[in-house]
Amino acid sequence: MSHHDNTPRHRLPPGPEAELSVTVTHHHAGITQVFIVGEIDLATVREWRDTLGGQPEQDVTALIVDLSRVSFCSVRGMRLLCGLQDRAGQAGVPVEVVDGGHAVRRCMCACGVRDLFSVHRDHTTALAALGAGGVPRR
Repeated sequence: MSHHDNTPRHRLPPGPEAELSVTVTHHHAGITQVFIVGEIDLATVREWRDTLGGQPEQDVTALIVDLSRVSFCSVRGMRLLCGLQDRAGQAGVPVEVVDGGHAVRRCMCACGVRDLFSVHRDHTTALAALGAGGVPRR
């Protein structure tokens, strides 16, 4: 009778803790700029919620969400972005998204939400998409 050991012979070391940095600044004409750096996934959703759960604030005329330095975005992260978009839409606040990278673009496409957002390659074009007072030029 043979005994089979199901214990893995090689274990990968645990990866480093996922990190997320969320910075919110206020621009002229009531435009709030959100800069997100790192990974948006299960391990970092609390940081997102703690910082952006109350956005848009009452005096905000437009939001720019800069995701150009996001290295990974999970479906959960995309749900958070969609939630922010929904809250902003209900408040009549336009949202301009800077994706700037493959991670966010790939997740948007995989989730089928790419067309729900006004997406820009860089922060300058996102700002340019907004007219005086944060009203879109479209």
